[in-house]
Amino acid sequence: MIEIRKLNKYALQAYIDSQEYKTAPHIAISHHRAQSQINNPRTEENDILLFLAYESGQMVGYLGALADDIYDIDGQRHHFAWMSCLWIDPTQRGKNIASKLVKACFLAWDNRILLTEYTGPAANLYHKLGLFSELPELHGRRWYIQSDLTRILPPKNNFFNKIKFLLTAFDSVTNAVLRIGTIFRKQPISLNFTNEINEELAKFIIQYNSKTGIQRDGNLLHWILQYPWIIESKSTAQFKRYYFSSVADQFVSKAIIIHNDKNEMEGCILINIRDGHLKIPFLYHKGSLEKVAVAIKSVIRQYQVKTLTLYHPALIDYFHVNKKLSAFSKALSRKYLISSVFWEQLGRISLPLCAGDGDTAFT
Repeated sequence: MIEIRKLNKYALQAYIDSQEYKTAPHIAISHHRAQSQINNPRTEENDILLFLAYESGQMVGYLGALADDIYDIDGQRHHFAWMSCLWIDPTQRGKNIASKLVKACFLAWDNRILLTEYTGPAANLYHKLGLFSELPELHGRRWYIQSDLTRILPPKNNFFNKIKFLLTAFDSVTNAVLRIGTIFRKQPISLNFTNEINEELAKFIIQYNSKTGIQRDGNLLHWILQYPWIIESKSTAQFKRYYFSSVADQFVSKAIIIHNDKNEMEGCILINIRDGHLKIPFLYHKGSLEKVAVAIKSVIRQYQVKTLTLYHPALIDYFHVNKKLSAFSKALSRKYLISSVFWEQLGRISLPLCAGDGDTAFT
């Protein structure tokens, strides 16, 4: 018989301090991700953050929930959870463990559920359960700044794993040629990086709150910068006990502050670089996007970025119209699901979601 254990932030702390967590072959959350969940400013006392499925005393699956708030058109706050990191022990498939975990999450959160960045098999399960409605997709674009076949191709087909040494050689030669071409270009500007959201920056950001449904303030962005879900480390056996990503060879999460000639703040960019892949979870700016574009190009050069992904329509249009990036690109879309019951409660309104909403700012 499957038993579902539900952990709030206090029980989650006890779980990562337990002997079970230290010795089990599989764990349901990384230590640093757990600390992030516990310190989430929007986590309330009784919120269930982790659902563990056990059979005969052994953990056979788990499901995470990230506490958040969304505001309707009347400004009313609705507390909810982003469903995340669903895992089932491969030897336990066919026992409906996944559906039991999802239903337990719905019950604990009173049907107030959203999710994004889910896999194809997970999407089949969610649609089969009949609990979700689809929200409009968020449209984006990805630029391929350098060759990165070693990372991109092997997950698609095992054949590419067999010729990985050739892909590595191709990447090395191609990128060496590309770097030669940048030697005579204008040097990047000096960037004002920070890992903290101070009072001045918080006041700047709050001007843009009403434009998004999630309405993240400086306190929330500070939490994202201070409590990452990915840390720079080699993937050891200990880290591999957690099925989802928790480490990377390179991981950078910072805010860039942009000032005008009068030293007045006119922009803030949150960047996320993971093994050469640059994403912009949050962007706040007034006036022209020129300085934002220059800052991003400087980040690309400084960190030897291989791919850039954007979900900011105005910035995507700016790069396209002004031809600021001389690289191949392709269109992307991000899908969202919402509990049908919750969407009805919200009046089936159009929810203005942005690039960093959900757990995407952390990964």
